[in-house]
Parts: sequence; structure tokens; C-alpha cells
Amino acid sequence: MLKVRCDKSLKNKAEKFLKEMNLSAEITEDNACDICVMEENDASLIHNIAGSSIIIANGDNHDLVMTLGQYHNNVITCGLSGICTITLSSIMDEELVVCIQRNITDACGNCVVPQEIPVVIGALTPHDAMLMYALALVCGEKPDKLILEGR
Repeated sequence: MLKVRCDKSLKNKAEKFLKEMNLSAEITEDNACDICVMEENDASLIHNIAGSSIIIANGDNHDLVMTLGQYHNNVITCGLSGICTITLSSIMDEELVVCIQRNITDACGNCVVPQEIPVVIGALTPHDAMLMYALALVCGEKPDKLILEGR
């Protein structure tokens, strides 16, 4: 089972999302996690995270992106900037089109190629939806399952 560490602002959302998606991952406080999801520039979390952890980060938080540039982790940025790994192609009332702009390697070493994925966001904000769907992809969820699940 994959270990996922989140900053405080995302912990409850990520826990609920992992359960709803039935992903083989659990939230942990362990710094030796497989995946770290970050919304804020939390120095205490960043400095202690394992070098092998995949980091999913808020690409719209310039300070966070600059800080992460000092580390050698695999970083997947999510945001509305055109340079983010994951961004949005469109936003409608309850549906988004998540755009993967570069190859992503999941926690098992499989490659997710650039593509667009229409998803229903439910109670998530568009920004949180990008972070959570990036988490699902890094946990090994197939993009077509995200579409079919309609979550």
C-alpha cells in the first residue's frame, strides 16, 4: 500500500478522495512516504520528505515551486499556469477537463502520457480537483477509469 503525506490543508480531502476512489494508498505522517501532496510552502514538511517521494504541488504557489526547485524529487505541478504539468482545458458547472501536459511516471514506474480527461468535480474546487486527480494518477489509477467513475 502506498503511503501519502499531505500538508494540513489537504489531509481530509485526500483521505476522503482515496477512500472514494478505492485506491491502494493511505494517509501517513511518515516522512518516508511514497507521495507528498502540497498546497502550501511548508518548510518543515519539504525539508524532511524522502528524496524518493513523488511530490504533487500547487503550481500556482510561486514560493512553493521555487522552494521545490532546490530538491531532486520528481515534482508534478498542478495549476492554471501553462507551465504546470497538470492544468485545466475547461471549467464548467460540475465538470472539468484536466489536461496532462507532460508524461507522468506513477509510483510503480508506469507512464501516463499527455491527454485530456473530463471529470466530474463534485464538492472539490477546480484547484483541489487537479491535485486529487494527480494523486489518483500517481497512485496508478488509469485515466479512463477516472472518466468512467465520474467522480
